[in-house]
Amino acid sequence: TDQYMETLRVESNRTAVMTLVLDPAEDYWVWEQLIAGQANADRRSANFVLAEPGSSRPARLRIRMLGGSNTDASPDHRVVARVNGTEVGEISWEGRLPALGEWTVPLTVLRAGTNIVEIQAYKPAGVAYSVLYLDAMELDYPRRATATRGTLAVTSSGQALQVSGLEAGSALVLDVTEPFAPRRLEGVEARGAQVLVSGTEAGHRYWLGDSNGFQAVTLNGGGSAGRLANPSN
Repeated sequence: TDQYMETLRVESNRTAVMTLVLDPAEDYWVWEQLIAGQANADRRSANFVLAEPGSSRPARLRIRMLGGSNTDASPDHRVVARVNGTEVGEISWEGRLPALGEWTVPLTVLRAGTNIVEIQAYKPAGVAYSVLYLDAMELDYPRRATATRGTLAVTSSGQALQVSGLEAGSALVLDVTEPFAPRRLEGVEARGAQVLVSGTEAGHRYWLGDSNGFQAVTLNGGGSAGRLANPSN
């Protein structure tokens, strides 16, 4: 295959909502507050920058939220999700509880470059007010295995991967699942203008690169160990 699934995550810990989290070991930081029905406060968005979306399988969007109000009506919250202006799904839930919205995103909606994911809060029927919080957004999408400036980082599905944009003569693949103990992968061979990478393990993280992606390091000081701490190095 010449495609793999890439996961992009957007999150920011801006507000502490300790009164809404019962477990002291649970994450009580959230990103943004939304107030349903209030202009400029009922919607939030984030940018996802995609590199060459493929077509091997559908994209998936996940949005984590937390209810911040509770009324006698049911449900308390309703949120609609959109990608580049196209509605992809909605979710409703009760009270001061967490919620996870997960939806399929048609590949025709996505584009290379910046994609805008937006959520908008609505008051369900009979609800006087609805306050909720955005926690995080994740997008899984099929990406073409094309290296940029001689490098590419992938999470393997266990399948052999055909990679474009690498020089076969200097191509190197490292298993960086354990970042402080990287392992070199030997299953690399040239296939025309592509490099075939085989022998990967599903769920492992790999770094692929060639001579264009290697960073040169130059030490000044003539190799004297006593000068390695010199700020000029």
